[in-house]
Amino acid sequence: MPVSFIDGLKTAATSSYAFVAYVCLVSAWVYVAVAQHRLKQVSKVIAQVPPESRAALLAKEYNVLPRSGLSAEQWMRSRKHTLLFFAFLALMIVALLITVVALTVRKEAIVSMSAKPVDWQMFLYLTRMNFTGEGGPPIAGKSCDGDSRKKPTFSEPVKLPRDTTVELTAGVRLVVDNVFREHQNMIYPVALSTTWDHAVYTVFDGQDVQRYREGISVKFQRNFLAQTTLRTPQNPGLQYVLIMSGATMTPRQLFTARVDEQETDQSIWTTSFMQLSHAVCGGYLQHSFVHPNGDVENATWPIIAVPVSIQ
Repeated sequence: MPVSFIDGLKTAATSSYAFVAYVCLVSAWVYVAVAQHRLKQVSKVIAQVPPESRAALLAKEYNVLPRSGLSAEQWMRSRKHTLLFFAFLALMIVALLITVVALTVRKEAIVSMSAKPVDWQMFLYLTRMNFTGEGGPPIAGKSCDGDSRKKPTFSEPVKLPRDTTVELTAGVRLVVDNVFREHQNMIYPVALSTTWDHAVYTVFDGQDVQRYREGISVKFQRNFLAQTTLRTPQNPGLQYVLIMSGATMTPRQLFTARVDEQETDQSIWTTSFMQLSHAVCGGYLQHSFVHPNGDVENATWPIIAVPVSIQ
């Protein structure tokens, strides 16, 4: 028997359908046990009375008369077999239900496994991020070193005024240990966006990663500096500046997570802020990528998510 089916049985046993089935099975077997005990007691009593009086006693106890030509003993034997059949039938129904649930669980697991996991062996680190007023003095900033990246609680938001134009300067380091050999048309861009306007700014177009690894080193490692003009939102609250990388065709696909680049529920911008809270200086986001044919890849995206408190 396949191991996956056995695992499916274990999972099915925890379902609400299984619980109802178990309750029905226990109820059926309790009924059979009580009925058999009663039948045994009546059999003892009937054995002590004359044969001609047994049918009347049987009618009194069970409100039934044996069919013509059937003795009281034969009826009781038939009743015993009927109870055993009911017990067996209840067991078979429950077994069938659990099997159906287990097969359904297994099918869902197979569908889930069909989404291929992808490990790009990529790393994206923030070295610094500064905000200044438009042509003015520094407003806020954040600096990340090796120790900062080891601290997931390093998440104090950068405070920015609302409805203001700011200049963002971000230093990032991209490391690529593995480049696809089968998909030579893939690039490895780095792009920046925010959770409030969803605009995409290219930090690195990713075009020369393959050439770098083929001609210089098997390990791509470069530092990039992004300078972007942003307009902060009008409403106060928590937002994020997002910097991402991955093996895609365009920088925008990093955020839409779709080849067609359309913003949908699959887009990174819809991700819960709780998933972003531990990637201030560098981290990863488990998120699926949807292809045009509907295939889904469970990808691990290198991401930097800097919290911004709009005042």
